[in-house]
Amino acid sequence: MNFKDYIKTHNILADGSFGTYYAEKYHTNEAPEYANIYHKDRVTNIHSSYLDAGANLIRTNTFAANTMSMQKDFSFVEDNIKEAVSLAKIAVKLSGKKDIFIAGDIGPVSTVSGVSDE
Repeated sequence: MNFKDYIKTHNILADGSFGTYYAEKYHTNEAPEYANIYHKDRVTNIHSSYLDAGANLIRTNTFAANTMSMQKDFSFVEDNIKEAVSLAKIAVKLSGKKDIFIAGDIGPVSTVSGVSDE
């Protein structure tokens, strides 16, 4: 069933703030988007926690996955986003649940101090 048809007859329960949960669970201030590459098990674990709690929509761990926020080149960011999608799909598959949706999560692009638009 596609999302548009699904929401006609079902409620959506989305996951929460991935970054806040990540920081508290793993006692770190690192940007959670780096975990898509360096701590993949952490990402799938958090997605799984939300699915176990009843979420039927999870968002990819990509809120700040952009070249400015991550201070990385486009190739790294592109690989990061692909991995984030893959990890969300893995968590859904491991859950064994049906009618679970994955949404891309995109946040604002922060500006780097000292960089001018001129």
